[in-house]
Amino acid sequence: MSPSLYFILFLTLLTSSVSISDSPDILDDETEEPPVCPAGSYKTSDNICRCCPNGSYSTTEESSSCSSCRAGSYSSSCATDCILCSSGTYQPNAGKSSCIICPRGSICPGIGRISHSLCQEGTYAESTGQTECQDCPQGTYNPSEGKTSCLECPRNTFNPNMGSTTIRDCRKCPFRFYSTDPRTGGCKPCYDLCNDCETSSTYCTACIRENGVELDENMCVCKEFYALYYNEDVEEMRCVPCHRFCRVCHGPLANQCDKCNEAIGATMIEEKTCGCGPRTFDSERQGRCLPCHLYCNNCDGTSNRDCHGCNALHSYHVENEPTLCVASCYDIQGYYLEDNICKGNLLFNC
Repeated sequence: MSPSLYFILFLTLLTSSVSISDSPDILDDETEEPPVCPAGSYKTSDNICRCCPNGSYSTTEESSSCSSCRAGSYSSSCATDCILCSSGTYQPNAGKSSCIICPRGSICPGIGRISHSLCQEGTYAESTGQTECQDCPQGTYNPSEGKTSCLECPRNTFNPNMGSTTIRDCRKCPFRFYSTDPRTGGCKPCYDLCNDCETSSTYCTACIRENGVELDENMCVCKEFYALYYNEDVEEMRCVPCHRFCRVCHGPLANQCDKCNEAIGATMIEEKTCGCGPRTFDSERQGRCLPCHLYCNNCDGTSNRDCHGCNALHSYHVENEPTLCVASCYDIQGYYLEDNICKGNLLFNC
């Protein structure tokens, strides 16, 4: 008999004072015919029709009891059959009025399921009620089952594969290269001063092991007294020592100074050129600028007595000896003072 006919019979019973209810009905006349209980109900010992409760059913008339729905199915009250759990749900127990939504990290494919299945390694299920696990996308991996997402490959690595189950699938770019794309790689070289870098060529995690290079907030820069300079031998930028007269420079020469090394007495004598100032000379032996001798108006060369003009207050110039100044002409045998110049023949002294 079809469900619609059962419903018509059910209405007919109601109009003829036959009750299907949770509360007992008392017959007005003991000789009245007992009611015929339709499918979806059961008859009590008192000849009262009652609906099958949630999670149970009856398929025939005049049932004396209702049957529980099996695991993987459910029903509401007055049911003539159980409904299989839809895909994305499950029910492990019998006699239930609803099914359970499949949790995240698992799937429930098909209908009538009594359990959910965990997503395997290399896959995931982000939301509830899923029927299929998704493969981990490129640039990720998943070593465990039942996960709602995949793990990203470490920085500066890439993974072109889908469904990876181990971090070993995350590949590192070659030495002194970084990854521009965690999926496909696209490895590009680090900045010349970087020994290792991440995310960009200048985001350095280590600098090349050379004097004059230091790491400053993930950037490899030249230290003070060093200049960034193109090294043709290695065809890369390198930090080269400034000239000792320079504190800040843009090259290794004395005329490539931006600031002078005042600690050794250097000063800016021309644009971008540092050197020893007036009345001082460059002592290579001591590595600094030292004062000229008192007799010199100025000096250059390797000694404080290599005068460049004599100090008129303290000395005299010696004829034919441009760098020699003396306190008295008479200190040199064969010389005499004339017009504030020591004249004579220095060979006389031999």
